[in-house]
Amino acid sequence: MKKILILAIAALLGLVSCSKELQLIGTWELTSVESEGITIEPSKLGMNITITFKAGGVATLTSDGESEEVTYAVAGNTLTLDGENIPFTIQGKTLTLTMTEGGVTMNMVFTRK
Repeated sequence: MKKILILAIAALLGLVSCSKELQLIGTWELTSVESEGITIEPSKLGMNITITFKAGGVATLTSDGESEEVTYAVAGNTLTLDGENIPFTIQGKTLTLTMTEGGVTMNMVFTRK
């Protein structure tokens, strides 16, 4: 009985991760960057940055017309993007990636296109 319960929990966790990966699939445009109380809108600076997540763990990063393919994986609330673990949330059509470097936390907010 205990083995069945453990397998059921593992299967549910797998479905949650799979569900989050399915929610990611599509194209997301960077709409704001928030850090230390300051919000910057890349479009006002003439920047156009998108991420297109495809099935199979491949994504395309595009910045001002230049594209690069990277790999990704989802485990719970962590997105591993080209080997870097990034906490993320999805709420409706909003994807937020939270990155910390040098003690500074930055939220990159994307909107589904």
